Amino acid sequence: MIEPPSWLRPSRFPLLAVCPASGVQSEGCIDPSSDATVLGQDFHRFAACWISEGEGRARELLGTMHTANRALCEEWASPLADHFTYWHERGGVAVETPIETRLGDVIVKGTADLVTFDPEDGTPEVVDLKTSNVDYASEEQLLQVEVYTVGAAQQAGATHGIATLCYVRAGNEGWSSIEVDLGEAEARLEAIARRALHQTELPVNDREYRVGEGCRFCPARVACPAYRADLRAFAAMIEAPGWEITRENVVAIHERAGLVAKIAEAAKKGVQAFVEAQGGEVEVDGLRLYLKEIPPAPVVAHTRAGYSRLYVSKAGQ
Repeated sequence: MIEPPSWLRPSRFPLLAVCPASGVQSEGCIDPSSDATVLGQDFHRFAACWISEGEGRARELLGTMHTANRALCEEWASPLADHFTYWHERGGVAVETPIETRLGDVIVKGTADLVTFDPEDGTPEVVDLKTSNVDYASEEQLLQVEVYTVGAAQQAGATHGIATLCYVRAGNEGWSSIEVDLGEAEARLEAIARRALHQTELPVNDREYRVGEGCRFCPARVACPAYRADLRAFAAMIEAPGWEITRENVVAIHERAGLVAKIAEAAKKGVQAFVEAQGGEVEVDGLRLYLKEIPPAPVVAHTRAGYSRLYVSKAGQ
């Protein structure tokens, strides 16, 4: 069996399916943490506690969370409460379960939100709770839970399983399920994994990149030549005289504008953190960042260079 790199995990399959180079390109890159990440972690803890230990214990855990996260967790869980309680009372439901999935001679490891088995025929169902915006839902997003479902079916000796996504912000309208045939899914997922692993053998500029909506969530974008080239081309287009928005380019422009805004926000936060770390103060207004004060670095007097004023002679003088 091949021990995969850290980036070959179930959560990356939706992105690897559309941009095979995103995996190897992300080596050494850190997945950025954010308030949304912390909120997602809190909701998953809350849901897992409810399913495994009951509503009462889950609400005790809820009380330890940040006030804003607590309110959202309660809001999102409300329409799903019957499901959580049913799973708790039925028993035999595993939460936050480590799963190894064999795809040929490649092992993919991850942790599934919820694994349950049909009480009649033992068919496994894996449920993945998504706290991200439902606007980002796509067919590729099912790939993550398919990887888990294949692994659960392999461990149970089943020939098929059910892969279920739940976008919790959409409540009872956020559910999506597909039946997973073990043989077909293994072959399809193995092809995605091997195509991504093959990128490690290619020069950087020869790898398979695809710039698009997935770049918003890809840690590899900081080191991606295709991403940088695409943004440069976008900037050149916007600055070109006579450019206009058309039916053909409006979606692409909207996507790129969102990426640029995200980069600008990250840059502002970076500068703000730097200034504050130096003991200075900052004020942020829209996309502009004003530096109120950056204390000068201490310089020993005798090391200062002498001051000289340079004059530029006018032509002919």
